[in-house]
Amino acid sequence: MKNKFTYEGAFKNGLREGLGTETHNDGTQYVGNFLAGKWSGDGIVTYKDGRQYKGFFLNGMYEGQGILTQ
Repeated sequence: MKNKFTYEGAFKNGLREGLGTETHNDGTQYVGNFLAGKWSGDGIVTYKDGRQYKGFFLNGMYEGQGILTQ
């Protein structure tokens, strides 16, 4: 089953862009910046088990400095 999500935030040319919140049906939530529909820039991702990553993202991946708490 494909991971479904809801999104609240800015769009540009039909893609998620700017500040927004993406909440997945598995309990994962990302709050931060989007670029061309992907997590890019400063953001916070929280997983359903309580782990949280605060830092920088590029093309939907952790990039550079960040803090992971468990």
